[in-house]
Amino acid sequence: MKLKPALITTAIALLTAPAAASANTITVSPGQSIGAAVTSANDGDTVHVLPGVYPEDPITVAHKIRIEGEPGTIVTNKSTDATKPLFTVTTDGATIAKLTAASTAGQVIVVNTGGLRVEDALIVQAAGAVPAAVSLSGAGVSSLVRSSVAAAGPAVDAVDVQSATTGDRSLAIDSSILSGGANAASLSVTSSNSLLTQNNGNVGVTAVHATIAGAASAVATKVTPFLTGTPGTITVGIDRSIVRGTVAGGVAVTNSDATSADVFVNAAAKNFHLRADATSDIDHGGPAVAGESATDVDGQPRVAGAASDLGADEFVNQAPVARLATPAAARTPNATTFDASASSDPEAASGGGIARYHFDFGDGTSLDSPTPVVTHAYAKPGSYSATVTVTDVQGLAGVPSAPVQAAVTDGIAPTARIISPRNNRTLRLLTKRHKRAPIRFTGSASDDTSVAAVGLTLQRLGTKRITKIKVTVRQGIWSYKVAKKLKLRRGRYELKAYAVDAAGNVSKAARVRFKLK
Repeated sequence: MKLKPALITTAIALLTAPAAASANTITVSPGQSIGAAVTSANDGDTVHVLPGVYPEDPITVAHKIRIEGEPGTIVTNKSTDATKPLFTVTTDGATIAKLTAASTAGQVIVVNTGGLRVEDALIVQAAGAVPAAVSLSGAGVSSLVRSSVAAAGPAVDAVDVQSATTGDRSLAIDSSILSGGANAASLSVTSSNSLLTQNNGNVGVTAVHATIAGAASAVATKVTPFLTGTPGTITVGIDRSIVRGTVAGGVAVTNSDATSADVFVNAAAKNFHLRADATSDIDHGGPAVAGESATDVDGQPRVAGAASDLGADEFVNQAPVARLATPAAARTPNATTFDASASSDPEAASGGGIARYHFDFGDGTSLDSPTPVVTHAYAKPGSYSATVTVTDVQGLAGVPSAPVQAAVTDGIAPTARIISPRNNRTLRLLTKRHKRAPIRFTGSASDDTSVAAVGLTLQRLGTKRITKIKVTVRQGIWSYKVAKKLKLRRGRYELKAYAVDAAGNVSKAARVRFKLK
């Protein structure tokens, strides 16, 4: 079969065409240089950084590469020159992901041209007098996804977006936090035409599920014409977000919380997670939207309740933790004290807390209490396995506590009774034949558990001598025949009977007085 000329030409072209370069992953370990890896990388490569702290000289990103870290990766700026950013991007299509980038001198990220994607990152301008932590200038499309940008310097903006000489500049913010210095702006957008050109590109910023707070100005815009010409337009739209600070005119804020309510765990420390009682923001962000981040700034599901929350953080209520102290041993009928004061709720300091304690006493009874300390009286002695379950103010119950053993011993004394002789009876000491008459004491003893022993004391009134006698109990009846070796004399006597149970409880004395003649 002959090949047609067109097919021959195509085959030759395919055979002689250079092979496409394959993407490489360059791994950087602690002690190595991220900057060196970035310099050696080509378009499509990934610079993968292992956990550690990396003090770096200023890094220029000139290729379409991905710089990603593992949890615990921190990149800092070694330079003390405020004019040298930690990262300078001079290309389009680069990504910085999953790392913390911090600077105490120059800016953290500057994009001179092209677009940059920042995702799952923490960007911190810790100190220094610079315009912003992140600056975007020149034409290009950039995005900030599930990331936080914070500026500590009072006059430092978090993010600054500027128009380009030619072409448009845009920034898409999704599930991210922007927090500028106290006297600055969290988001600054500027459009101005230069001396050489009469028209600059337009600037557009969209923000969904953003938290823009911590600075005097939430969104500042500035249009500066130079003598002649028309600067590009500025368009800023913010939706389903939380905005704190002043907002420039013309900025469209929809379906958002732009009040001054304190809804954050600790705004002063730039902790912009939602408080447990931020009811104006929790579940007010509507359903998840296709194309937007399915997770919040912490990587948690965007919808954790009936709907998504406003802002970058999706509040996920954590269950309270129940703890029950082992109670001190008690005796019936006294009550046992149970103390669950060591129970805790992770959101206790930010609008949460424990609302209810459910005690299970292990004897088939339970008690709901608003306080952590309660008492319970057990009907019978024994060892009871008790637990507590706590519920927070949002209605979420945790798992039951580890069981504790409540030791309850018998604390109820038995009873003793003397049946014979009866009180104030007269007994004969001798028979008609002048022999020792038989004398017998009888009675009963009872207890909730069991009677261990019965003791008698016999005392001739007017003397100090007391005779102690231990008797046997059978089926609740005791009996004692006075031994002849007891040299009893005529006179009045007092007989007392005491019952002792298995727990050592002693009854009240049963007593009678009788006369021997």
